[in-house]
Amino acid sequence: MSSTSAGPSISDAAWPRTGAATAVVPASPGWSAASGRIEALVCDSAHEAAWAERNLHERSLPPWNRARGGLESPLHIVLDTSPRSPRVRAVHQPVPDPTTRVFGPYLGGARARLAVAALERVHPVGDHAVLTAAGRDLAERRRVAAPLPELVATITAVLDREPTAVAHFLAELAARRDAAAADLRFEAAGRLQEELAAAEWIVAPQRVTCPGGGDADPAAWTDGTLVRLQVRDGRLHGWHQEPTQLVGSGANGPASWTSFTSRNAALAADLARLPVL
Repeated sequence: MSSTSAGPSISDAAWPRTGAATAVVPASPGWSAASGRIEALVCDSAHEAAWAERNLHERSLPPWNRARGGLESPLHIVLDTSPRSPRVRAVHQPVPDPTTRVFGPYLGGARARLAVAALERVHPVGDHAVLTAAGRDLAERRRVAAPLPELVATITAVLDREPTAVAHFLAELAARRDAAAADLRFEAAGRLQEELAAAEWIVAPQRVTCPGGGDADPAAWTDGTLVRLQVRDGRLHGWHQEPTQLVGSGANGPASWTSFTSRNAALAADLARLPVL
């Protein structure tokens, strides 16, 4: 996606698994007419790339034709820690409450809801709600062993993208999918695969849309090319690249952006060396 163009859409076929880097490529012809150079960003995940595309496309539209966030409504995941009704749910507009924690936003309502189902499957916090007799019987048959505070802490760690908690969560989903397939329960295995893919989407690295994250102008340079981002209220609003007299490689700005800006400065330097026909 060029900093001067609306950018392409990202097809389902291009979505990698968690942790893969995804290039946000400029729309055809793929170069900035003003500078005569190719411009692109590379992100830490497809989820991050989708948010970058969305934010930059939104900024490229004229004010009278601008819908904040585009056409697809983002969802948040809310963890309710109330002892009477603990649960995980996906909502469009979270309501502040002292007994809840809010995570997100996440692009893709279907993915967010599937991820919630996956969290409840592996960490059934809802089984600790005040139950009817039938509900208590179901919870007993499901053998809820972990106490509520432990489940809340584990779900929080997953949604905070803590590596150990994420790895265990994804591994458990994969193990249940494989067990279902081995038992020839293919419908269940298919559902688990959908939940696994959704879980990978929401736990993937994503820093370009963090509401309330403040303003910053992180920058990095490599081999005479400087890339500077514009972040406002935690959202990536745009970026530009330009020649610089700074030697070698370096970065400035918040440490949380250093790896992102450094990687994109290296990409910009590589692209700057390519001939533009």
